[in-house]
Amino acid sequence: LVQLASLAAPGGVGAFGKGLLSEDALDSHALTISMRLQEAFTLSELEPMEQGSVSRIVKSFREQHCLAQAVYYEARSESYEGQLAVAEVVRNRVHSRHWPNSYCGVVYEGSTRSTGCQFTFTCDGSMREKPRGPSWRQAQTIAAQIYGGLTKPITGAATHYHTTAVDPYWNDSLVQTRRIGAHIFYRLPSKREKREIEVEASLRGRYDAAPTAGAGAAEVAG
Repeated sequence: LVQLASLAAPGGVGAFGKGLLSEDALDSHALTISMRLQEAFTLSELEPMEQGSVSRIVKSFREQHCLAQAVYYEARSESYEGQLAVAEVVRNRVHSRHWPNSYCGVVYEGSTRSTGCQFTFTCDGSMREKPRGPSWRQAQTIAAQIYGGLTKPITGAATHYHTTAVDPYWNDSLVQTRRIGAHIFYRLPSKREKREIEVEASLRGRYDAAPTAGAGAAEVAG
């Protein structure tokens, strides 16, 4: 079965490091994997695998590939911990009712809209540079660890992050959990925290709208 795993990409597992596979290519190769697995078990005089088992194997290849892409394009310049944190955000979204329930679904959500992608690399042209080298191999390793549940949480249940170079409008509505490398991580607020954030935003709005010296008080009455 380990040898059969090399069918995950044309030319073996390492072939993912040579370039991206399109969704159509992945679907096509998934069928090849399924057929080869069935053939292998038949030739070895074992009971053929149930279709559900084959589908789960194929799905794991696809899901880990999407997750590795997110790690590579979003965080390959970060430390191991920083890359792991980005992968964990994807996993946290998969396990949340607010996002798609698959890794590929989370990573590529909104990618067909010019301004709607959740992960920038899926819609800003970054993928024209094919993943390669040690950075890609490490991204694949981290994806396998996260997908297999082999890591301990390090982001405080974060579902969002951004680099320290920007200050997006949406971070005010979330709860900051940690900073790791060049990324700041946030989680969704509890109901109580959400109320507190809304009250704080309301008060801040009143403060921001307060009149400057000499302005008439009536302008901010009420």
